[in-house]
Amino acid sequence: MANLTTAHCTLLAVRYASEHNVQALSSLFLHHRDILNPELLLRIVLTYLPESLEPSKYLTLIQTIISHNRRVANEQNDFDISSTKNLTNAQARKRVRNLPLLPLAHPHYPPDGPDDLVSQFIYHRAHRLEEEAGLLSLVPQLVSPFIDSSEFLKVWLISSILPLLRIEYEYYPRSVPPLSLQSFEDLDRANGVNILMSKAMETRQHAKTGERLTGTVARDLRGVVAPWMYGDNGRKRRKLDAEAKSPSSPVAERMRILGIASQEERDVQNGWDYVFSWIVETAVQNFALASEAIEDWAGPSDVDFGGYNDGKPYLKEEVGKTLSQKYGQAALASIYAVDADTLKVINGAHKILIRIGMLLNFPPPPDLGASIDELPKVDRLALPDQIPLSAFQLDSLLHDDHPLTTPNLESYTLLQMFTFSAYYLSSLGSAISIVDAAKLCFYGTAEEQLSVFRRVMNSLNAGPRKDEQQWDGVREKLTWLWGWGIDANMGQRGPGVFGKIGDTIEKDLLRAFLSSSCYDLAKRTFILESSLTAHLRRDEVESVTITSILQSYDNASNGNRTRGSMKKASDVITAFRTIFADSPILKRLEALLSATHAMSFYSLTLQHGVPFQPVNIRVSHDPISLIQKILEQNPQSYTNLRDLISIAENLVAAGLIEDRDFKETVLPSNNSPEDMDHRKAEAESRVIGMAIDAALAEDDFETAYSYIVNRFQPPSQSKEYSSQDIDVETGAWRSVVAASKYRSNSLTSNTGILRRLDQRMDVFAHALLLAPPSALSDILNSWRRVEEEMTAQLAREEEAENAWDDKGDRLRSPSSLPGTFVEERTAGMQFGQPTREMGRSRAGRGEEEVPMGLFDVARGAAAAFNRTAFPLKGTKPGPVGKGGSEVSSPTTGDGDEGRVRKRDVAYNAATNVLASGLGWVLGTFIRNVHCGSFILTAGQVRHLWIRHRIGLPPKGELDRTISEEPCGIGRVFADPETLTDMVSEIEERGSCWVAEI
Repeated sequence: MANLTTAHCTLLAVRYASEHNVQALSSLFLHHRDILNPELLLRIVLTYLPESLEPSKYLTLIQTIISHNRRVANEQNDFDISSTKNLTNAQARKRVRNLPLLPLAHPHYPPDGPDDLVSQFIYHRAHRLEEEAGLLSLVPQLVSPFIDSSEFLKVWLISSILPLLRIEYEYYPRSVPPLSLQSFEDLDRANGVNILMSKAMETRQHAKTGERLTGTVARDLRGVVAPWMYGDNGRKRRKLDAEAKSPSSPVAERMRILGIASQEERDVQNGWDYVFSWIVETAVQNFALASEAIEDWAGPSDVDFGGYNDGKPYLKEEVGKTLSQKYGQAALASIYAVDADTLKVINGAHKILIRIGMLLNFPPPPDLGASIDELPKVDRLALPDQIPLSAFQLDSLLHDDHPLTTPNLESYTLLQMFTFSAYYLSSLGSAISIVDAAKLCFYGTAEEQLSVFRRVMNSLNAGPRKDEQQWDGVREKLTWLWGWGIDANMGQRGPGVFGKIGDTIEKDLLRAFLSSSCYDLAKRTFILESSLTAHLRRDEVESVTITSILQSYDNASNGNRTRGSMKKASDVITAFRTIFADSPILKRLEALLSATHAMSFYSLTLQHGVPFQPVNIRVSHDPISLIQKILEQNPQSYTNLRDLISIAENLVAAGLIEDRDFKETVLPSNNSPEDMDHRKAEAESRVIGMAIDAALAEDDFETAYSYIVNRFQPPSQSKEYSSQDIDVETGAWRSVVAASKYRSNSLTSNTGILRRLDQRMDVFAHALLLAPPSALSDILNSWRRVEEEMTAQLAREEEAENAWDDKGDRLRSPSSLPGTFVEERTAGMQFGQPTREMGRSRAGRGEEEVPMGLFDVARGAAAAFNRTAFPLKGTKPGPVGKGGSEVSSPTTGDGDEGRVRKRDVAYNAATNVLASGLGWVLGTFIRNVHCGSFILTAGQVRHLWIRHRIGLPPKGELDRTISEEPCGIGRVFADPETLTDMVSEIEERGSCWVAEI
């Protein structure tokens, strides 16, 4: 053995290594340490020792080779040298020169790696195990014994071998294709994190429904990425300039003087930035994955070294604090990065906030379901004034001094506000992402905020009906969304997402309360003085209430106030009637509802078959005209005159005639009570006219006549109106004139015809009272034709009666006996009675008198008027005739023997009407005039004047007497000067006094 040369020992070492005779190889090295180079022996082991041999079996050899212990093992002289004993030294050297020995350093050995033999050998041997035998699992056995003496091997084992082993053998053993050790080491920092975490993301995406994979992301960050980042300094340092690395270099010295962080510290921070960027980018695509990672992983300090670091902190204290701050910033940024608006995202964000609070020692946020009072308060002064829109871009969220993601208490609290805002909006039916809530707060205009708020209110109103407690909770949330718990007037701008629409929030909430019939809540919240949370003035509450009533009214499909939207409008009025007792508009609304309710009992269809709706009243330019449609579409509805008049009066009281949109807060100044009464009177007159037309259209003259004589009254003389007012006020006179001209074909009997003519004459009298002066000529012409028709009819009736009487007389008379002769012209006359007194004698006998003319009625009216109103000195209580006898009464007899004819009653009524009101038609007011032995009332004077002006000849004894009297009316009419003066006074003063004669 002593004669072995270096070449022979080398060949023996190759033989022993090939035969994996580690013991012999170790003894050979110990006995021939002086001639066997350690590097050569390590190269032989690296080249010829089989990789399948477990490292534990040759670790002692490696340690012996690299150790400096020269202790010789027990002598062993029985080495098998048969393979080399016959070789000469030259032959041995030749074979050694031809041996294919691997270099000790691996081709990819880090250039900045240590130059010691063991580091190079272990690094190369580990690669050989993985590349040639695929036995990566044996590498830790090979490397771990040397990590205490080699920092390089320790870092390499932790940052490369350990993560790769966990990926390929522990976490994802079935992954295909496997990742090689060399490719793993070649990963750069930009793509390394994505590749290392890709397994976790793929597994989550392909997981079966219901399979629990919670913790896989955090496990990979803790067991793969974090150990891999442990070697980031070496990867970065390989690219640095050697001068900058040297602690004694001028550059490093200047950095220490300026207090700039060392390159190593900056490398650690910059390496982890890729991990933080991965978290933020992952949040955009899969927020649940990012949320799980942040929730379960405590950051860069949370690393699983597999026991190879002895539990020692690998980060300096300052570096650790800085990385914790950056991790907190990444967590905040991940919330701003996601655009999803689901409740799951909001819950994930809330968990992230809890995690950030634990990491940075901030107070944790309350639960999402906590009450408003438990939410954190923000300081208005601490809120950022202006946030650039670029701050929400993904690549800027991790910038230093970012106004929203810099991990401080202000930004942490602000993000809580946005998270709770998104949660409340989602619970109110309008989902919005957290980042959109932030943008709405900072950049949203009042219109944009109002749009989101309207969406919330529409969702609430469209959902299930809510009680007062639920609406109270809704108001708390919306108020918080305006001011984030800051007590201030909602008329001002609040810091919340609805900060620019405070007044609108309160008004719409009041509308919602009213729409949901929460009247007590509305009054308690916005009206009662004890309420400290109300932000609306009393007049604003009134305005919103009125708007709500009108909205319900306009949405109603039926006018019945006991159903649907009309009931809701009626209930609101009832609830607030006592609170706004002095509100004129509320009274007008109540009148409108009353009119609409009354109209709902009638069938009413508008144009094109469209059914009537309450809103048609408000949009109509003439709501009272709807009553005309009611009369047209509902037979016999004209008999409900009182109801129809009430509808018209309520429409007038509702102000729809001059103020349909209810924009004024009070009634117009010109609508005094007198004016309102006047408008109601106009409406009543108009409705009566409509009812008269409807009755005539249905051939019901009797009802029309009843309305005329009972409903129409002469206009008041106490107030003067313009001609336009008169025309408007008495617009129904056309209906009266139409009634006076109405002819019915259903009358066949003389009695019916005479009665109808009597009624028409009476209607003509009312028409003269109601019609404007411009229409008198036509009315009087019609009157004359009816009077002529009546005279003719009366003549025919008298002739028929006379014929019947004569026939009876002939049957009773003795002259009917043979030989008896009676002169026909004197039949029935009393002895000595003038011919013209024959009628009176009949009346005295109780027989029916012939019909009297209109002027006979006027003469009777004068007698009645003189007895009751104007008894004159030197005259008898009753009017006297020319010969001193009393003017006969319209009755036909005295006591039980006499009876009053119906048409005489009609004449009396017409006479009274003429006596009381015809002067107003002519614009005059004339005192009684003495004319001889007659006392003429003003009505008689007017009547005679009419006949004189229209050219009618005197009719009856009274007319002829007055016309023939020298100082009578005929003289007044015949005197042009007197007549001119009278007309002048009529035109100028509206009254004319005729002196007593």
